[in-house]
This record gives sequence, C-alpha cells and structure tokens, in this order.
Amino acid sequence: MDDALRSDAEVLEVYLSDAGYAVGVLAEASGVPVCFTSERVIAALSETTTPQGCVAVVRTPEASLEVAAGANLVLLLAEVRDPGNAGTLIRSAAAMGADCVVVSLESVDVWGSKTVRASAGSVWRIPVVTEAPLDETVESLRSFGLGLLGTDARAAVSVDHADLTGPIAFVVGNESRGVREDVRRLVDRDVSIPMSGNAESLNAGVAGSVLLYEAARQRREAARLSLRSDE
Repeated sequence: MDDALRSDAEVLEVYLSDAGYAVGVLAEASGVPVCFTSERVIAALSETTTPQGCVAVVRTPEASLEVAAGANLVLLLAEVRDPGNAGTLIRSAAAMGADCVVVSLESVDVWGSKTVRASAGSVWRIPVVTEAPLDETVESLRSFGLGLLGTDARAAVSVDHADLTGPIAFVVGNESRGVREDVRRLVDRDVSIPMSGNAESLNAGVAGSVLLYEAARQRREAARLSLRSDE
C-alpha cells in the first residue's frame, strides 16, 4: 500500500480500519479519498487471510513497449505462469535498476493479488508492459538495439564471464519448459549460471534475479573503473 501511495500509481480511494491509521495519514497527505470502516468489511474486501487494516483501489497502470526504446536493461517474462516467480522477478528488476519489465501473452496476470504481493509493491515502481505478443516483442526489442540473452545450463559461457554492460534484454521462460524453441532461436545467445551444489536447476524467479544482479554488478564495476580512469 505504501509503495502505491509513494509512487506515480493512481490510487483512487483507500478503505481503512483502525489498524490502518498510518496508511490513512499518508493517503490523506497524498490527496486520496479515505473511507474508515470495520475490520469485518476490510476482511471481506481483502483476499489475504490476515489483512493489515487497509485496502486500496488503484487504477491499473498502462505501459507500451515503447518504454523499452533507448533502454539499457530489460526483463522479458516469456510465458511465466507462477505469480510468485513473476512478482519476484518484477521486484528484482526494480531493485537492480532495470528500465522496464515486459510480460508476454500466456503469462500470469501481473495485476493479480498474488503477483502484486510477491512483488512487494514493485509493480508500482517500474514500468510493466503486459500482454505482449512474444514473437513480435522479441523482434521489437532487437530493433531497439537490445541484445537478447537467455539461460541454458549447457551454455559454454557462464553469466559471470559474459559482458552484460551493454543494452540487454534477459528472456526468462516458462517454469516447466523454459523458453519456447521458436523463440529461443531468436535469442542472440544463452548463458549458464554456475552452481557448485547438488541442485539440478534454479526456478525462474531465482535464475532471473541472478542475471539481473550480475548485470547490475558489472555496470557498477564499469562505472567505478571509468571514474578512476578520469581521476
């Protein structure tokens, strides 16, 4: 709730019980209409088992694929179906400085309550393009000058040895089958994620987050070296 109120999201109204008083103060300071009601009503409006005393009505943000034009770091969810994975990936993208997240057709509803909760409010803090036709989206991202990277455990180059400092779109595929084969053929290259333990693989949310972190780490290091060379 706080994230929506502190972001550019259009919060239309907020319903509060006594337990949500602090949110009410923030909402009123933001000029959002506030309606105080009972815990019973809040429980009926909320989908969570233990609501925190507040429910908001927020207009769904709309973003077009044009937000990726000129971007340096984009995350493409290619038919990701699990709301926990989708929310985690959106949260990681926002935390690691990605310019936007693109969610393909056949993916989970980004604005469903489980995905929003899993994102910890990050859906309000980064542009999210939804219902993007996958094949057309891949071609559009390439036309914007972005290199497309996927993951494959068999890839010869590991993510920590790949150059991730240029304009990149990471493609994270479906939890059970990965990226569709016809789409994989359009990806510029695959990288592997080195693992020293006994796990066979990582789930989509973790794998995508590792890619985003490594890209952010390399960019911080490149910026640090650039500053040092200018001294």
